[in-house]
Amino acid sequence: MLVLRELTFSAAKLAGRLLPPQLLLGVLYPLALVRGLIDAVGPGERRAPPRSLPPTGMWAPFGVALRERTSAWLSTAALLWADRFNRSPWLGRLEVSDIEKIRSLAASRPVLITTLHLGGIFVMPSLLRAFGIPTAAVVGDKLWPVRWWRERRAQLTQIDGLPAHLRSGDARAMVRYLQPGRCLLVALDYPVGELRSVPYGGSAIRLSTASFRLARMTGAVVVPIMVRVDGLWRYTLKIGAPVPDDLLNNADDATVLAYVLAQLMPIAAARPEQALPLLVSAFGEQGGA
Repeated sequence: MLVLRELTFSAAKLAGRLLPPQLLLGVLYPLALVRGLIDAVGPGERRAPPRSLPPTGMWAPFGVALRERTSAWLSTAALLWADRFNRSPWLGRLEVSDIEKIRSLAASRPVLITTLHLGGIFVMPSLLRAFGIPTAAVVGDKLWPVRWWRERRAQLTQIDGLPAHLRSGDARAMVRYLQPGRCLLVALDYPVGELRSVPYGGSAIRLSTASFRLARMTGAVVVPIMVRVDGLWRYTLKIGAPVPDDLLNNADDATVLAYVLAQLMPIAAARPEQALPLLVSAFGEQGGA
């Protein structure tokens, strides 16, 4: 089985060197469409995305759900060629003009990236590493286990042997990792550790505050970042204003969450169809079916 996986992986890498993204899309789209169809008609957590954020119980029509689920599977496939993101023709599909902001912040301090489950979240760590910024993502094995394919794709953009994933319960590993020049990505809507409810848009959203304690312990700067999907294999890196140190160190976690949400939620609310189930669930009962 492992030999077959390696052969398939090598064949995909070779195809990526020989074919432009448009042709690769043509090959993969029928497969992604089938997987997207399974997700779009599936029950529970694979339901259609919301029409708005905060959710109001109104779901996007089937065509939108199918499009977004198909796009999500294609985003995963794109990571097979993440090591080519920083060169043509892939570079023309990425809007990363803000990336130097992260590089500048990381020059003297570790960076703790806070985000939400929207659009291209799974593309973000590989994208940053492809542009020379060491980035690991905190993952929870219960919901998003790191299987062989995920680990193998991440190795394509590995920098200096640093890990691409850290387990959500391994605080010591996170503290060791967070050094100047490195970024650690944390999704606030992943339900781990202490959760706080903060108001947004006439509703309330429940998010984790564990990352803020981690930032205080390591001296990391907290930066809200999203990756928005602008089409098939087209992404825009959106970077918000870093959390001021005095706010992080002197305010309560709910206030810090409100500051971060003010940077992230306008991006998410403008594209509610890109909201993934964890973000919808963070709004509680109003996000239910």
